[in-house]
Amino acid sequence: MTTLLITSFIILFSYTAYYLLRVGLLPSHSDSYLALGKQGWMFQVSLFLTAFLLMIPLLEITPDPFKFTAFFTCAPVLFTAFAPDFRKENGKVTMERKVHMMGAKIGGVLSFIWAVWMAYSFTWWLLAAVGALGIMFYLLNKKYNKPVLFLEYWVFTYPYAILLIINF
Repeated sequence: MTTLLITSFIILFSYTAYYLLRVGLLPSHSDSYLALGKQGWMFQVSLFLTAFLLMIPLLEITPDPFKFTAFFTCAPVLFTAFAPDFRKENGKVTMERKVHMMGAKIGGVLSFIWAVWMAYSFTWWLLAAVGALGIMFYLLNKKYNKPVLFLEYWVFTYPYAILLIINF
């Protein structure tokens, strides 16, 4: 389980570092798909692998009545990875945009619900870690004014923090 968790984090961190070095801070993580042009496929691969590899440790550690939140923390992100182009075409909302946006929103909301239930099941310190990461990304947002990006970074990082606290 630890190997999958670490591998998932390394993929997410490496891709994020790569696109930050290549194109800088963007309005959202998903914008990297478009900003990288021909290398945009890396967004899809990294997002899919990150979510898929993270899902297994989440399902293993989550107590039975709450396992569905672990699944719905990661599964919608898989859909987001397969629907990377979230632009409107000629002012119209495409199906790909709908899938991308709903996958991201459902995954984000359920990951927070998962975090609350994990704190309920294990220890309230887990929410302290979520809060500390939230404060850190809030302060980064105040400096760089990229609210969606730092909200995404927050939602991406706290499942790793929770799993690390529970495992060590």
